[in-house]
Amino acid sequence: MNLRKSFCIVMFIFFLICLAACTNNNSSSPPYTPGCIADELIRDINLANNLSGPAVINLPPNYLYTLTKVENTRILNNQTLHSGLPHIDNKITINGNNSVIDIQLDPGEPFIGHFFVKAAGDLELFDLTLQNGVRYVGGAVVVYEGALFASNTNFLNNLARSEGGNTVGKGGAIYNES
Repeated sequence: MNLRKSFCIVMFIFFLICLAACTNNNSSSPPYTPGCIADELIRDINLANNLSGPAVINLPPNYLYTLTKVENTRILNNQTLHSGLPHIDNKITINGNNSVIDIQLDPGEPFIGHFFVKAAGDLELFDLTLQNGVRYVGGAVVVYEGALFASNTNFLNNLARSEGGNTVGKGGAIYNES
């Protein structure tokens, strides 16, 4: 009986630790710490874009964010590019803490990538994995006259190809248009 009680106490403490790690700070000023759902990461990127200065976003350690739908659309060289995250038009640093941002599309959604960095944007990625992005250019990141720096960042299974899949696109994981 004591073993069962001890097990329940340990599981309860584990639950509280997990809950604390995935609770966002709901702060309107940086550094931002989104909770463990993609909508909170999207919200924090939008908040960071609206600041007059640079912003930092700290992801919870070892978490998997899953993007399932289009968040923003841009036209580049007469091609429609969809992204699962808001465009970047400010200096934003994302400390990934070994988290993963994965794309698993809902049925009927067009191909999407992760980021589109606009001319005023400066995106820095640390300790992060971006995976399964697909679009005509830059399966994970399109840099349009902005800047990208990535350290200890993995780009896995990101493809550049046309919506029909018959045409090879440009850039693989990253496409830079300057």
